[in-house]
Amino acid sequence: MEQQTKTKGPFYLFIDKTLYDVSGFVYNHPGGGVIRTLAWTKEEPIDASIAFREFHYRSMKESDRVVKLLKAMPKAPPELQQEAVNELLLNVRKDPRRQKSIERLKDYDQLTEKLRSEGYYEGKWSHVVQGWAESIILFALGLWLCKYVHWTIGSVLCGAVAQKTFWLAVHESGHRSCSPIPWLDRFVQFMFFDLFFWGQQSSLEFATQSSSRQYPT
Repeated sequence: MEQQTKTKGPFYLFIDKTLYDVSGFVYNHPGGGVIRTLAWTKEEPIDASIAFREFHYRSMKESDRVVKLLKAMPKAPPELQQEAVNELLLNVRKDPRRQKSIERLKDYDQLTEKLRSEGYYEGKWSHVVQGWAESIILFALGLWLCKYVHWTIGSVLCGAVAQKTFWLAVHESGHRSCSPIPWLDRFVQFMFFDLFFWGQQSSLEFATQSSSRQYPT
């Protein structure tokens, strides 16, 4: 079945056998609209536990802020909570594909732990140096092209470099996966995004917790 993105509230997330009402948070989620693809509904009872842990691995390693934020979310009504748990168990029992998925997830967890122990999930200084060096050199080349060749060619290159830098400074730093130091990633994200787009984000996909804007649910 093709996964559908939920576009209207209320929004529920089923994480670690608890159904959370995230209707007041879904549009302020720092990771953007991906949270809507994991919404739990009676028609599509999705378990978002693994996605939550994997997406927030570095953030949770830095502090327990993410977990505290989750625990502070309002819970769904008790009857809906029980329905979510029962639905999950029922679907696993009657759908062989879900049973196979659970077995595959066990293999995935083993592979993930192996890669983490080998340092693949940690930020590297070489990645930081390479990423920023590429951006600086290519941007300088773009300026040179603007001045000595043609402004159109130089502008296209500078625009591409700006997109690459935005990804490095906002997305990777936002996930605390750019450098080996999570607080440095947070500082880079603040300097490149929060400081310049404070309170006037142009895209909900990059909404941050520092935003004070409220969106209807």
